[in-house]
Amino acid sequence: MKRIFFLLLVTICTIISITTSKATIPSPIDDDTSCPIAGGTIFVSTAGVLNGELKNALNSLVADMLNNPSCKVVVIGGGKGNKLEQQASWENVNAVINYLVEEKRIDRERFIFMHSGYSSVGTVDYRAAGENEDGPSSVPQPFPGSR
Repeated sequence: MKRIFFLLLVTICTIISITTSKATIPSPIDDDTSCPIAGGTIFVSTAGVLNGELKNALNSLVADMLNNPSCKVVVIGGGKGNKLEQQASWENVNAVINYLVEEKRIDRERFIFMHSGYSSVGTVDYRAAGENEDGPSSVPQPFPGSR
């Protein structure tokens, strides 16, 4: 009887130990990227123009990129409707990347340029690139004469 009680106690302790252990099991998000850069959205009121408030909104991205020099960032412009929206989307992404490259001295090759995304016109989303994700750091304007 003592043996059965002892085995039962050991089994219960093992189960408790397993269920309360803090083992790290990677989530699908962890598998997608190894960069700790948080994503975000900025709102651009005039296509291609970043005012001081918008530049301040990018400060956390700048800090994250400087602290994680091996990470790449995907910059995605909102608006995939008509030619005007697509051009505005391109102008917004281009303005954000140019600001980060020219004023904050972040290497252009650390960006993946995507325009005509699915979010609202006048928004620019950014997120850490996945481990094997790649793309161009600049693309030609889709409709340069549409403005």
